[in-house]
Amino acid sequence: IAELRGDYPQATALLEESLVLRQETGDQRGRASTLNALAEIARFQGLHQRALTLYEESLAICIRLADKRCIAGVRHNLGQVALHLGRYNEAGALLQDSLYLYRELEHIEGVALCLAGLAAVFAANGELKRAVVLLSKSEALFKNNRVVLAGADQAACDRTLSALREQLEPLQFDNLWATGQTLSLDDAIADALHRDLGRQTYQQC
Repeated sequence: IAELRGDYPQATALLEESLVLRQETGDQRGRASTLNALAEIARFQGLHQRALTLYEESLAICIRLADKRCIAGVRHNLGQVALHLGRYNEAGALLQDSLYLYRELEHIEGVALCLAGLAAVFAANGELKRAVVLLSKSEALFKNNRVVLAGADQAACDRTLSALREQLEPLQFDNLWATGQTLSLDDAIADALHRDLGRQTYQQC
């Protein structure tokens, strides 16, 4: 609740207390979740190095537990931080890996988040048309599944959208956006994975 109100110091304090309890009780899954939540708060505040440290600690636990959903979620979050720091190849690899796992799990919200993140990667690499189509598809998935994005994720989508609009003619943008709205999910995923950006497979974890 404190996090939703934007009271990040209180939310951080509560989560740190929870982390101690998880450690004392040996609740590894709970530790991974709490570390991820602490990292999210750090990311929302722009504390990216702290977020990276916390995400990586969370990911290590998820891998030990062989929890695919946990791995997918944290790798997506790490990809978002890498993207913000301008590490586009690293971001692309993390987001593609997350997308593979979310597709396997049939987790539509996770797939949509990865498509949006990869749209930003492709935009940064100059693949503007592909970026618009993928961002449009992610927006359609969010809308159709009534997904309300966290503040940092919504801001990231808004930045990508604004950058793409600035770089393309309005008519071209609108036509590409319309294509994305009607693109099948399988085709969108295939398009996002059209070029291996260096992802790790789950089996390599």
